[in-house]
Amino acid sequence: MGASPVEEQARSSLNALGVDAVDTILVHDWDALSQGQQASTVDGLDRLVDAGLTERVGVSVYDAEGIRSACAVFGERGTRLGALQVPANPIDRRLDESHDVLELAAEGVHVVVRSVFLQGVLLSSVNE
Repeated sequence: MGASPVEEQARSSLNALGVDAVDTILVHDWDALSQGQQASTVDGLDRLVDAGLTERVGVSVYDAEGIRSACAVFGERGTRLGALQVPANPIDRRLDESHDVLELAAEGVHVVVRSVFLQGVLLSSVNE
């Protein structure tokens, strides 16, 4: 069986970085994927772990619905959700006390917060 698109993208990125593996690989904007794309993406992510290209895989989500969707698809595919990236900043506090986030963290899922500076937008100059 040939490499999946997920594996091809990961290998290309690792090559560009000049490394053989990374600790974590996240899917950006999980919610933008169709259900079929989510399933095939999770299958590809599982292959990355099996190939030793990463220790853990996960998703970047925007809300509790995205978290539940990811948990459902990863569970259906038999792949461990190892990392979760969520939004949080002084203005956006919607997931601060999320039971889903707290439960996943208690299970050992690495929870990562996206930039408190809105991914650099607040710190960039007008000319950039």
